[in-house]
Amino acid sequence: MPATKSPECLLVMKLHVSRDERDIEDAAGLFVRLDYTTAQDCIDVLTATNPVGQLLFRPATSPKTSQAASKFRASAKAMRHR
Repeated sequence: MPATKSPECLLVMKLHVSRDERDIEDAAGLFVRLDYTTAQDCIDVLTATNPVGQLLFRPATSPKTSQAASKFRASAKAMRHR
């Protein structure tokens, strides 16, 4: 039987791959479940588990990053108000 992944591990995986809207929604749900409140919380968990040199950062000004960030914020906000 496979081991259950911790919410932190799942969040790292979702943030690292960010393949589609489903990953964004899943990451937002984990963000809320973990009581994270800032982007720095996500950066901290990513860098604690991955060497910084292996992480691929998109410029904050890229349209794809801006769109993903907006969807993430909206999903997290909606989940907090359930």
